Amino acid sequence: MTEFVMDGYLKIEGEEIPMEASRMKSFKKHMGIIVEKAVMLMTFYPYYSALFALGIIAFVCLSFYCTDYILDKLEKRHEKDEKIKKKT
Repeated sequence: MTEFVMDGYLKIEGEEIPMEASRMKSFKKHMGIIVEKAVMLMTFYPYYSALFALGIIAFVCLSFYCTDYILDKLEKRHEKDEKIKKKT
């Protein structure tokens, strides 16, 4: 062990460490799993397909609304901070 620590590691070729998956790749992977399970559920329970589709539409609309709301608040806060900086 001591020999490896002192100079033995120099004799071994290293490997390139793969970079961590980006958040978007991770998101796409998880969304793919969710969609796959949703299709399976709709196959087994076709009567709930319309209710499930409405739920997805509501979720997407709510997500866009919340995102716009949050971004608007952040933009207003940034503008307010800029005005305060200009005054001082």
